[in-house]
Amino acid sequence: MLAVPVVLVVGGVALFIACLFAWFHAGMFFSGDGTYRRGVDGSAFQVEFPAVDLSRPGRYTFRFTRLGPSIDYAVGFHVPVQSSAVVAMSMRNERGEVVFHEKRPLSEWTWRYDLAVINGIKDEIPIGGGSVRVQPRGVGPDGGWGTHFQPRWSGRYTLTVEVLTPDTTSRLLARPVIEGYTSGL
Repeated sequence: MLAVPVVLVVGGVALFIACLFAWFHAGMFFSGDGTYRRGVDGSAFQVEFPAVDLSRPGRYTFRFTRLGPSIDYAVGFHVPVQSSAVVAMSMRNERGEVVFHEKRPLSEWTWRYDLAVINGIKDEIPIGGGSVRVQPRGVGPDGGWGTHFQPRWSGRYTLTVEVLTPDTTSRLLARPVIEGYTSGL
């Protein structure tokens, strides 16, 4: 009779250790055009792609898969200074679904230090007693919302960046990044 609880305890401990290993070695299975790193610029996980030139029109495509762990990720640009360039950023998954598609001047993106992202739209739903529940509006496949998403481990993604109207004041390079946070951005 004691054998069953011992097996369950040993199995539970083994599963816990496997989860810890997977968390701390999440980037080990990442594959794609970017560089996967942990603990960069305040993010728990980051993928940095090759730089794009905001001073010239152009289209850049990046592919990746096995982005883990499965938490909320923000996709944006590391830019040393704010820019007037008009940029389109879109992501598709292997099913051909548009995870997100955003287009606007970088000066209108949400800035957190040198990271520019687009947050989706939120609705405040009254729940009584003066309280509200915040609900994201227009969430797409794989949690796409603004330039945020929640990747699937087996998902294969294509990130496309287009410089539609360049910022011709000077040569300006921006690095597309995906940053994963264990708490809100």
